[in-house]
Amino acid sequence: MRGIGACLPDSCRYRHFVEPPLQPSNLGGGNMNWAWAFGILILSIVPGIIGGGLFWHFFEKWTAVVVWEVILLFLLSVVISKGYKKAEEKH
Repeated sequence: MRGIGACLPDSCRYRHFVEPPLQPSNLGGGNMNWAWAFGILILSIVPGIIGGGLFWHFFEKWTAVVVWEVILLFLLSVVISKGYKKAEEKH
């Protein structure tokens, strides 16, 4: 029968209390603030939906809507990549 004192930190099932938690900056090797990137993604939904509706209203063609979404995706990738570069410069 094992007692409470028989549990060492390496073999204990409560090991996660001893190890430091992972920080968002440690995941993926970058120093990016993941909450900021996720917020930018959520924020881009609004222009995607409203812009797509406006393009459909004015042109009534799916190609115009798809072109708008591709342009928006390109702009979003530029904003997020600049955020990565700024985060690397600060750290």
